[in-house]
Amino acid sequence: VLETVFADPVLWGEMILLNRDGTPRRFWAHQRDDLRCLDRNIIHLDGRDTGKSVSLTTDALFFATTSPGASGLIAAPQQGHLDTLIEEIEYQLNASAVLRQSVAVNAHGNLKIQRKPYFRIEFKNGAVLYFRPAGVYGEAFRSLHVERVWVDEGAWLTEAAWKALRQCLKAGGRLRIYSTPNGIR
Repeated sequence: VLETVFADPVLWGEMILLNRDGTPRRFWAHQRDDLRCLDRNIIHLDGRDTGKSVSLTTDALFFATTSPGASGLIAAPQQGHLDTLIEEIEYQLNASAVLRQSVAVNAHGNLKIQRKPYFRIEFKNGAVLYFRPAGVYGEAFRSLHVERVWVDEGAWLTEAAWKALRQCLKAGGRLRIYSTPNGIR
């Protein structure tokens, strides 16, 4: 049974994650399709309240807990966009003992979560999730090389930030972009 759960992000999310009211996480049909999609590049251009943040954070946590030694980048135009995603991930870490136990621990016995200069979580399996704001030029992306990239509010990144972001993704890596429409990109 556990092999099935750890092979399917939807089943994993429904067993491990909780909604804010404490009930088990359930996904809408379009979220299930998104989470199970194996395409290398996925772009969502969705309206508000369609569950983009839930899909993104679920996929990132599933990736981190089931991909030993891998690294992923969660990117957004500004820190404010990232804060919403960080809050959701921290909620899940606090709400789920199973998930919390998957996070590495530092020498002081605390979860290995770095908050400054950028948010970062290390997992016991060696996986790392980086959270970086693009800013105007994408400076915070430089020097990162990751297997997976998730972008929130991707339509709002500048061309210079996109150029820097594309260089972060390792060959064969996977990219997921989520955004509300802005009429520009």
